[in-house]
Amino acid sequence: MTRLSVCVPTIGRASLDALTASVEAASERLGAPVDLVVADASGSARAPGARVVPNPSGTASAGRNAAAAAATGDLLLFVDDDCRLDPEHLVLLLSRVEREPRAVGWSGLTRRDPGDDPLQRAWAELFDGPFSAPLRVDWVRWAPSTNLALRRAAFEALGGFAALPLPVGGEDIDLGLRLAAVGLGPIRCAPELIAHHAPEAPERLLEKAARYGASHQLVGDRHPGYLDRRRPRALLFPDTPGGRLLRAFTRGAERVHRPPRPYSADAMADVRNGRDGRLAALRAARDDLLDAAARALEEAGHVVLERGVGEVLVVLRGPAPWPRPPLPAGVTLERAR
Repeated sequence: MTRLSVCVPTIGRASLDALTASVEAASERLGAPVDLVVADASGSARAPGARVVPNPSGTASAGRNAAAAAATGDLLLFVDDDCRLDPEHLVLLLSRVEREPRAVGWSGLTRRDPGDDPLQRAWAELFDGPFSAPLRVDWVRWAPSTNLALRRAAFEALGGFAALPLPVGGEDIDLGLRLAAVGLGPIRCAPELIAHHAPEAPERLLEKAARYGASHQLVGDRHPGYLDRRRPRALLFPDTPGGRLLRAFTRGAERVHRPPRPYSADAMADVRNGRDGRLAALRAARDDLLDAAARALEEAGHVVLERGVGEVLVVLRGPAPWPRPPLPAGVTLERAR
């Protein structure tokens, strides 16, 4: 059975209690222990039932990396400390993993709890763009790390989340684009996996809109072509008067953060890299030959995803033709269908 770890960066929010309680309830529904790791930037976080590790740098990306490094599972579920999980979340996630052995990541929904304030509810509805994408599409290039599951093999192959200059923002986009660039993407959408986000004040959401604009510009600098006009900005905010206002605000933040410059769409890795034959099947009649061949491919920089009876699924990384080490006699490496 797939071993699961829940990885949470925290700055010591009180909402962490609700998350740890929801993970405990979800693990009871699963009927198996779940490894819960919290990376604490505050130095005072209390998380009953979790292993707490330090996050001295304080950034969200460093916290996720620290939690993942301490985790013991081969499937990593990233959740923010101001979210909580549905009770059936972990059961449904592992069911997805079993049904989709060739996928490396799954994006669930993040629903903002509206709270009691009507204005707060209206603002929350404006921020449902990327968080509700799994309701509209089957796969995405990147997914918010409020509710993102990744196979450890793929996560480690990328070196984890990048250290961006902003304390929070953009690292999940960057991770998804790097997944696609090396042929490990796209990320599958799983709308049945739901995380509930704690209510936020309108001024806090407006601050996030500005930070989103700055983080998108930073990601654009790392991934030429990402800010090309063909990028579907509608995924950021809904096409409503309020959504258009926020979209204009984030564009203003992009211009303030860094002057615009042209990007070439051709320079950006095509998301189809993850769906056009880089997935290969390693087959052999003997387990010892299969294990030796899998180790050789891993040493050559490729990623072993899933082991089956007489077969191992491998993602061949890098530009074609992919480097292939000598394989033992009796072992074949073919494109997986």
